[in-house]
Amino acid sequence: AEQRSALRIVACTPEARAVGVSAGMTVADARAQVEGLICLPWDDAAEAVDRAALVRSLARVCDRVRSEADEVVLFEIGAVTTLYGGEEAVVARVREQLEDFGHVSRVAVADHPRAAWALARSAPGDRPVQIVPPGDGASALGDRPIGSLGPSETLAEALRALGIRTVAPFAGLDPASIAGRFGAEGVWLHEAARGRPGPPWLSLPPARAVEPVPVPLASPVEDLAGLEPFLTRGLSRLQQGLRARGTRVADLELRLDLERGPAVRVPLRPARPTRDPGLLAGLLLERLGALRLAAPVLGLWLLPREEVVDEGLQPGLHDRRETGPAWEALCSRLRDVLGDTAVVRAVPQEAWLEEEAWIAVPIGDPLPPVGDGCEDDPVEAQEGAAWRAPRPRPSRLRPIPLPVDVTEDGRGRPCHLRVAGGVMAGLRHVRGPEVLEDGWWRPEGGGRREAWIAATPEGPVWLVKQRGRWGMAGLFD
Repeated sequence: AEQRSALRIVACTPEARAVGVSAGMTVADARAQVEGLICLPWDDAAEAVDRAALVRSLARVCDRVRSEADEVVLFEIGAVTTLYGGEEAVVARVREQLEDFGHVSRVAVADHPRAAWALARSAPGDRPVQIVPPGDGASALGDRPIGSLGPSETLAEALRALGIRTVAPFAGLDPASIAGRFGAEGVWLHEAARGRPGPPWLSLPPARAVEPVPVPLASPVEDLAGLEPFLTRGLSRLQQGLRARGTRVADLELRLDLERGPAVRVPLRPARPTRDPGLLAGLLLERLGALRLAAPVLGLWLLPREEVVDEGLQPGLHDRRETGPAWEALCSRLRDVLGDTAVVRAVPQEAWLEEEAWIAVPIGDPLPPVGDGCEDDPVEAQEGAAWRAPRPRPSRLRPIPLPVDVTEDGRGRPCHLRVAGGVMAGLRHVRGPEVLEDGWWRPEGGGRREAWIAATPEGPVWLVKQRGRWGMAGLFD
């Protein structure tokens, strides 16, 4: 592959290494040294396919596995150690499977994912496996170079300015001063250096910074229409890099360097992570259409600010939104007009009161992690069975129940209904009550209500009775 202005060896077979060929050597030097050497062009797409296949095969050992970089695979094994008889057994199983594929591996187990990553990268050849007991991460990392944690160049320079060369002095800094001095990255790496437990699986940041994609311009571009071919070319290069890394972009920024004045930055967060250059070009061109350039454009950059592992897409069989980019384009356009936090999706939550049984998550944001339960808790098991039981809920739920007049029969069941001074109508097929109670631990007290489903001439309604007052909380289609 082309590296540092020359065609260089990226990888070679054991036979080639035995005769003096090594990674980093130029192809010309290698051919001059070895007669009959066969050199094949590096295939990024094929490498990405191979890595994805490797991750799928390793998922047989642990369901939480993902590719972090070209040669790094990250596992979260906390939930499977008991299945194999301990961490040593899990590591042995992983190494055995990798050896079957012909790979040589170095494995580390630690409380924090970045600590395990650092220990595996810097492991000596005679210790390919290192399992750190819980709470001992700081002592295991103490004498390692600070660069083994993989800080960004900015953070590394700041630490060097303070004279910090190894992990131990960094871990000894006051945690209260880390956030103000080194930001979110410093806090995260400081937790790893101190041997603290790592973050939840879904909130793990990327293991390395993503390189921006420069797009050279032949000459200054005066208008936005002239940028389209260069933008398309840059997005194609971005797609190749994403495919090689086995990722999709979840947050992208387009930067335009102007002849004078500050650079123009155009952020884009697609509704779903993607690497489709056509979809990204359409969304970016729509945003560019609302801009007016104050000066000619001298440079164009694509900065993927967040990438996620490409786990494939299983289209829905009956949901036509999944068959093309229309859904993503619609959500992105709505966010452009209304704001990033104004377009949301409803995510169910475990709560008995209907207004608390969902939360609004902005489109494009990751779903909140699901908490682990306690399997041997009989109360939790009983409530879990209740959650799984079918509970009819209206398709149209009012944020505040509409006050209504209800006539009750002798058993306290609703039999007639009048809405906003209208005509009293009889209720048929009345079902209930479903007693809903939640939040008893709150200082202001919890809510307790009775819910009824009743048929009216206009259709089924959901009635609730709370503190002696009736309300219509929703309608069923």
